[in-house]
Amino acid sequence: MSRFFCLLIAFVIVASPVIAGSVQVSPPTDNVASHTRVLHSKVLDQARNFTVHLPFGYEQQPDRRYPVLVVLDGDAYTGLIAETAHLFWINGEAPPLIVVGISNIDRTYDFTPFPLDAETVSGGGTNFLRFLDEELLAFMDQEYRTNGYRVIFGHSFGGLIGVYALICQPDIFNACIAASPALYSDRGRTLRTIEKTLADQTPDGPKFLYLSMADELGYAESLDFLKEKLEPNDDQWLRWQERRHPGETHGSVVLRVIPDGLRGLFENWQLPPGAMAAGWEPVRDHYERLSKQMGYYVMVPEGRLNLLGYNALGNGDTAEAIRLFRLNTRFYPTSANTWDSLAEGLMKNGDLAAATTNYRKSLQLNPENENATRMLMILGKKKKD
Repeated sequence: MSRFFCLLIAFVIVASPVIAGSVQVSPPTDNVASHTRVLHSKVLDQARNFTVHLPFGYEQQPDRRYPVLVVLDGDAYTGLIAETAHLFWINGEAPPLIVVGISNIDRTYDFTPFPLDAETVSGGGTNFLRFLDEELLAFMDQEYRTNGYRVIFGHSFGGLIGVYALICQPDIFNACIAASPALYSDRGRTLRTIEKTLADQTPDGPKFLYLSMADELGYAESLDFLKEKLEPNDDQWLRWQERRHPGETHGSVVLRVIPDGLRGLFENWQLPPGAMAAGWEPVRDHYERLSKQMGYYVMVPEGRLNLLGYNALGNGDTAEAIRLFRLNTRFYPTSANTWDSLAEGLMKNGDLAAATTNYRKSLQLNPENENATRMLMILGKKKKD
């Protein structure tokens, strides 16, 4: 037996589970870009595997909090969705996300809100949603830096339970991306429940729903029925999109839905052309509108606010640059870069004592900050002169 496997077995034997309330969860097992854990669910009376993909820079930005995207059929889709979400973030089309994928035990039972005539074991969806809400997501909120915004992705039966959850149990998720949701499968019980829910109450918004289908019999009628019920709520508490994909199959449509659904969910995330060049106010206004659309406070990204400060510095407006750099230190107080930039602005303004203080703060946060070390040496020589 190799030394690696001996160490692995030793870790499994001695590692004690994390306790989240009364739920036991195993310590993380690290993979290349993710880690897998086991949650011992009291609601389901099962041990459920789930895999967590943390966004790039998670450990280096301890003040930042993130939306959570829950992926059903996790073994099939989690890696693909995590990589797609990462590319969207790199391109400035979406925020970084925590992606958590849930492995299946009995997907037909878990993903159907009501029993199916053709399946002897089905209709466990309500209990599965309790597991998601009371155990898995509660643990994610306790263990990881989540911001309370939750998205669910589901395909087929997974899309069915996702749509049902968003509208009929709206306290669990803020958004749903549904690939070919099997809304036809239970003789319309889910659709009639959605219809009654929409007639009786208005869920707190804003919420987002993405619906899709391929070339599939049985899906178009159920989607048309749902769209008819959703239309009166459009632009009130619900923002929704629907797209059909001719030429795709029930399986292949997922490859189209993942990017399209993310793009729809984070519509308007990118700054409009010219906003950065126009200064702070257009950028601030953009993120205020985005916060209203998403339903949670979207902070101006550290890099963009820093660039605004340097634009002001380059235009000779040192006072504005210092104001923006100082604002960035309030938004991102544990970032060495924000304090380094503020120190540069203060130094440019001739306030050498304050510049020294802020370079020291930056170096304290990041002892490997060579620029801060170099600038402190220069400032020390200036004081002697």
